[in-house]
Amino acid sequence: MQPQYKHNTYYLVRHGEAENNVLGVLNATPRGEYALTEKGRKQIEMLASSLCDESIDFIVASPLRRAEETAEILEQSLKVSLSFDIRLCEPQFGSFEGKDIRSFLDFMETHGGRTAGDLELGIEGYMDIRERVRSFLGALNETFQGKRVVVVSHMDTLQEIYAELVGEPVGAEQKAWYPKNGSCLVASEAQIMELAPLARG
Repeated sequence: MQPQYKHNTYYLVRHGEAENNVLGVLNATPRGEYALTEKGRKQIEMLASSLCDESIDFIVASPLRRAEETAEILEQSLKVSLSFDIRLCEPQFGSFEGKDIRSFLDFMETHGGRTAGDLELGIEGYMDIRERVRSFLGALNETFQGKRVVVVSHMDTLQEIYAELVGEPVGAEQKAWYPKNGSCLVASEAQIMELAPLARG
């Protein structure tokens, strides 16, 4: 882990399965937000059972509905404070907002890839995401030390957080870790490991 971030432990949580995941559509703005599915809620309830033994200090989440609902389930179970930070949002998809994810990926593949994005179309690239998550992590570590923090966010954003924590270059993070819905990666100075959700009886 990079030395400027080693003072805290990070629980990187991807929101549970949401309606837009099932539909295969992109959503990064409050317009037309999608809720967790029943499966998604159960995924997070199981994860909460595992986190109960981790002495979590607080939760910070993306304000998008699916992440908000995920964080609220964890908050109720863990009995800790919850705040929201726009820097944890899904990357902006510009003119592809609300459209099929495959069409977006095909377009980006034929227009230089996702590293730099496309300013004219309002599409954030991995470099843009890295800049805002670096700002988030910097502010967090200036304010807190020795804390166990749950960060609830989205796949691309979480990949950039992970890569920034361990010092990977922009682009490499897409191969290093693929966060599934309802998953949690624990990152600390001592170790990086997946936290297995506990089955509910």
